[in-house]
Amino acid sequence: MVKRQGGALHVFAVAMRPGATQATFTLRGVAGGTATVLGESRTIPVVGGVFSDTFAADYAVHLYRVTF
Repeated sequence: MVKRQGGALHVFAVAMRPGATQATFTLRGVAGGTATVLGESRTIPVVGGVFSDTFAADYAVHLYRVTF
Protein backbone atom coordinates (compact mmCIF):
# COMPACT_ATOMS: atom_id res chain seq x y z
CA MET A 1 0.00 0.00 0.00
CA VAL A 2 1.31 3.48 -0.87
CA LYS A 3 0.14 6.82 0.53
CA ARG A 4 1.46 10.29 -0.28
CA GLN A 5 1.92 12.84 2.51
CA GLY A 6 3.46 16.17 1.59
CA GLY A 7 6.71 15.55 -0.30
CA ALA A 8 7.05 11.90 0.71
CA LEU A 9 5.54 8.52 -0.10
CA HIS A 10 4.83 5.98 2.63
CA VAL A 11 5.03 2.34 1.55
CA PHE A 12 3.55 -0.41 3.77
CA ALA A 13 4.80 -3.89 2.81
CA VAL A 14 4.27 -7.37 4.26
CA ALA A 15 6.07 -10.55 3.22
CA MET A 16 3.14 -12.85 2.52
CA ARG A 17 5.01 -16.11 3.12
CA PRO A 18 6.96 -17.92 5.81
CA GLY A 19 10.74 -17.59 5.80
CA ALA A 20 13.09 -14.95 4.47
CA THR A 21 12.49 -13.27 1.13
CA GLN A 22 13.50 -10.23 -0.91
CA ALA A 23 11.20 -7.70 -2.53
CA THR A 24 11.78 -5.10 -5.23
CA PHE A 25 9.56 -2.01 -5.33
CA THR A 26 8.99 0.18 -8.40
CA LEU A 27 7.55 3.64 -7.78
CA ARG A 28 6.06 5.43 -10.78
CA GLY A 29 6.92 9.10 -10.99
CA VAL A 30 9.95 8.82 -8.69
CA ALA A 31 13.33 9.22 -10.39
CA GLY A 32 15.52 8.86 -7.31
CA GLY A 33 15.66 9.47 -3.59
CA THR A 34 15.93 7.63 -0.31
CA ALA A 35 13.69 5.05 1.35
CA THR A 36 13.96 5.26 5.15
CA VAL A 37 12.89 2.05 6.90
CA LEU A 38 10.87 3.40 9.82
CA GLY A 39 11.70 1.90 13.19
CA GLU A 40 14.89 0.26 11.90
CA SER A 41 17.34 3.19 11.60
CA ARG A 42 18.43 2.37 8.06
CA THR A 43 18.04 3.82 4.59
CA ILE A 44 17.95 2.37 1.08
CA PRO A 45 18.77 4.32 -2.09
CA VAL A 46 15.98 4.66 -4.68
CA VAL A 47 17.47 4.65 -8.19
CA GLY A 48 15.26 5.08 -11.23
CA GLY A 49 12.22 4.69 -8.99
CA VAL A 50 13.33 1.23 -7.81
CA PHE A 51 14.55 -0.11 -4.45
CA SER A 52 14.93 -3.59 -2.95
CA ASP A 53 14.86 -4.88 0.61
CA THR A 54 15.10 -8.16 2.49
CA PHE A 55 12.40 -9.50 4.79
CA ALA A 56 14.28 -11.70 7.26
CA ALA A 57 11.45 -13.37 9.17
CA ASP A 58 8.07 -15.02 8.62
CA TYR A 59 5.46 -12.49 7.48
CA ALA A 60 7.76 -9.55 8.27
CA VAL A 61 6.36 -6.01 7.97
CA HIS A 62 8.28 -2.94 6.78
CA LEU A 63 7.16 0.67 6.60
CA TYR A 64 9.17 2.98 4.33
CA ARG A 65 9.18 6.76 3.98
CA VAL A 66 10.44 7.62 0.51
CA THR A 67 11.71 11.16 -0.05
CA PHE A 68 12.60 12.39 -3.51
